[in-house]
Amino acid sequence: MGYFESCNIHRNRIAGFEVKAYANPTVVHCEIHHGQTGGIYVHEKGRGQFIENKIYANNFAGVWITSNSDPTIRGNSIFNGNQGGVYIFGDGRGLIESNDIYGNALAGIQIRTNSCPIVRHNKIHDGQHGGIYVHEKGQGVIEENEVYSNTLAGVWVTTGSTPVLRKNRIHSGKQVGVYFYDNGHGVLEDNDIYNHMYSGVFYRTGSNPKIRRNKIWGGQNGGILVYNSGLGFIEDNEIFDNAMAGVWIKTDSNPTLRRNKIHDGRDGGICIFNGGIGLLEENDIFRNAQAGVLISTNSPPYPAQEQDIRRLCRRY
Repeated sequence: MGYFESCNIHRNRIAGFEVKAYANPTVVHCEIHHGQTGGIYVHEKGRGQFIENKIYANNFAGVWITSNSDPTIRGNSIFNGNQGGVYIFGDGRGLIESNDIYGNALAGIQIRTNSCPIVRHNKIHDGQHGGIYVHEKGQGVIEENEVYSNTLAGVWVTTGSTPVLRKNRIHSGKQVGVYFYDNGHGVLEDNDIYNHMYSGVFYRTGSNPKIRRNKIWGGQNGGILVYNSGLGFIEDNEIFDNAMAGVWIKTDSNPTLRRNKIHDGRDGGICIFNGGIGLLEENDIFRNAQAGVLISTNSPPYPAQEQDIRRLCRRY
């Protein structure tokens, strides 16, 4: 147990706070900074409430959570770390809520190795790397966050990971909005994804996400790009006002697109190139600068697919 308030904890050789073995302290309004390793280290089933602290300029992550630990990290400023902001690994849990996470050298939040936190109502921005990085079978519910102005992808999902990303605003990134690769999976639903320098959503190499009911717009390199054997279900999205195609399908990829509105793009609606395949059903494709559906360069549809495109997509 224990209650710590308005402490200044700095320049420690290990963590500023180490919590383990079911310990459950409350830490409020403290400054935790310039640690030689991390700021807060919760492990071996530790708990704790860390509320409205400033956690900054630590050599490793500002907060580490591992080995079935389940703390609450709420209302903190976590910034300018020499590595990441919050690092959850090795079956870590936790509630990461209403924090301002920015200016870290690596991902604002990293989730890996079967960890499954709840991440909600955070601002994750201006990182030198990506916003949220989920890898090595990471899980978790990531909802109602604002992720913006990061150097790499707003959210990365890779290597067998299966997070649920719901009702986030992911915008103004210097690369991609959401990037699935190397068998990254999961659910991306009801998000607003906009104004990225590359595509809003980008996935490849065996990734098979469910992408539904999102608004994906203002991308400088298209709305959704699927390539290198990407799969996935793209359903009930509104994809509009992108500089290139609303959806690109390339290089042996085979997604399913159903009931999407794809409109007002400055290129084609759906472009299928370089051996891409795909099933297109009941999409509404309109007011794009080029073709509604463009099929080219070694991507002839199977006869059934050709019929699906004619019968089930409205193009005007």
